[in-house]
Amino acid sequence: MKIINQAAALRLLAIAARSRSSILLVGGPGQGKTTIGLYYLRQFDRRPLVINAGSGYSVSLLHQRKYKAVLIDEAHKFKNPEALYPLLDDPGGFRRPKKVLALATTDQGRLPGPLVSRLVLVALERYTIGDLAEIASLVAPFMSYLARSQIALLAHGSPRRVKLLTQLIVKSKMRGSVSEILEAIGYQDGLNAQERALLSALSAGPKSLATLAGLLGVGEETVRQIETDLIASGLVEITSRGRELVNPEAF
Repeated sequence: MKIINQAAALRLLAIAARSRSSILLVGGPGQGKTTIGLYYLRQFDRRPLVINAGSGYSVSLLHQRKYKAVLIDEAHKFKNPEALYPLLDDPGGFRRPKKVLALATTDQGRLPGPLVSRLVLVALERYTIGDLAEIASLVAPFMSYLARSQIALLAHGSPRRVKLLTQLIVKSKMRGSVSEILEAIGYQDGLNAQERALLSALSAGPKSLATLAGLLGVGEETVRQIETDLIASGLVEITSRGRELVNPEAF
């Protein structure tokens, strides 16, 4: 499988758009699959239909004529992929497929081969520091190169965190280094207090969701919310042993 960065992905999709190709975006959490998928689909439909295959959805929505483009997130959880084939097939090669689809998944191996063969594969690698600094420049063009680079280093690989940290610094209107400002507003090392507490709890070894909720003094749903960005940033993973640190030596 060819792994490409986000800039290369956009160049590939510019070519795919010429033939209204449907695409399969593959990569880990936080690598921009959904964002890139929506960017691609909005070339064909200003308001694409968005379906999360991991939650409730109606297959009948896929066939509604008002939707010219459809994004299917967590596509490996889609229960009836055969429903997609009529939308993707070009009967006899005389007319274009009915809709343009973008499927996003972290687990390509769980998708049926006949479905994958109908899609343009775009496999994404993690964002580089340069990629993240560029995102910071889009949020705050007036910010210095040094400040953008420092934010990129503290974002732990997450473009969403880059946007958050950049916005926090701009709104604070404080002077000082990026690290000093973030620490003053409660984001030491780019992480808020709850995130640091969760990482600290995991430093002693894997924990179940219920155990983490007890240690942090919050509900299980709150733990899921806290861990979302940590998983996307590659700091935490969910395994058969529970929640655990990806790199224990770092904490």
